[in-house]
Amino acid sequence: TPNLDTPIKTNSLGYRESYEIPFEKKANEIRVFAGNDSIQFGAEVSKEDAICDLAENLLTETFREEGIDKEWEFINASVPCWGHYQTLWRIQREGKKFNPDLFMLSACQNDPGDDFMIYSAEKNEDPKIREKARTLLLGGASPVSKNPMLRKIHETRNWMNRNTNIFGYFYWRNVLKQGADNPDWYREMWKTLGTEGTYDTVMIPIYLDVFSQLNEETKGKNFVVIYPAHNYVGHVLGGKPGKDFMLSPDSPVERELPFRKATLEFVEKNNIPYIDALQIYLGYLKENPDVHWEELFAIKMNPTSGKPMPDKIHPSGLGHRLVTEMLPDFLRKNFPHLFY
Repeated sequence: TPNLDTPIKTNSLGYRESYEIPFEKKANEIRVFAGNDSIQFGAEVSKEDAICDLAENLLTETFREEGIDKEWEFINASVPCWGHYQTLWRIQREGKKFNPDLFMLSACQNDPGDDFMIYSAEKNEDPKIREKARTLLLGGASPVSKNPMLRKIHETRNWMNRNTNIFGYFYWRNVLKQGADNPDWYREMWKTLGTEGTYDTVMIPIYLDVFSQLNEETKGKNFVVIYPAHNYVGHVLGGKPGKDFMLSPDSPVERELPFRKATLEFVEKNNIPYIDALQIYLGYLKENPDVHWEELFAIKMNPTSGKPMPDKIHPSGLGHRLVTEMLPDFLRKNFPHLFY
């Protein structure tokens, strides 16, 4: 049954966990700190069907059958609408306190846009521009901004350093809605930040800069899962791509190509182990011709029509499971010290 109204529960740190995780590890525990956006968070699917829970169970069972008594803990610290900039902050502030053995990062074509807006707003030297950018980012012109919770976040000096599951929620409700209602919204953001350009000439370089900082913070203990956008999978298979899920002037295909090229070059140059979910999906579809490619993506409710529609970025339970099934061999190959 399509998961159209997925309940979300977080612990006191805002992680998608049903319990509090102590900083101190158990003697036989292997910890993986999973950070980035709504994909690893498991948006549109239940907690049990998202990659972190699936990976915990699969890896613990797989290696226990091999006589390796290790308990895997995947800490789901991802937040909807985040990019690598916020992930870097979270790892620096609290992630390392958990003493993780690995950091599972993710990358998708919407990350450059997320990194661009946050990074540019924070780096601008003009405080008035920073304030205006923050207002735009938090949907300050929206009636929802009258909500005292949103106002409290907005008025907090370190606005990003809040429990940002709340920030992510309002970001999605307000900012992306503004972008959908007004195709010039992103251009207004560029103008506000004093930056003119496009996805590949402005956003991609900032994305790579932030990704470099994140890599330095987690070097030698990180790996990346690269996820494709919904319509790009259909495009590769010969289908006609639809509108970009952010309704920007660029189509998913026009964004996916520079994103994939830049990301693959970055991880290979820096010797970062990675999983390419696109290749996993294409291989599965080739072996299972009766499965339609849209089944790899979640179903959500169209806010305009009120009818179910394919999600254009988030994997379904099947999409999460296919990536998870690659992890035992992938981790054994790239991080053998964890097993012996």
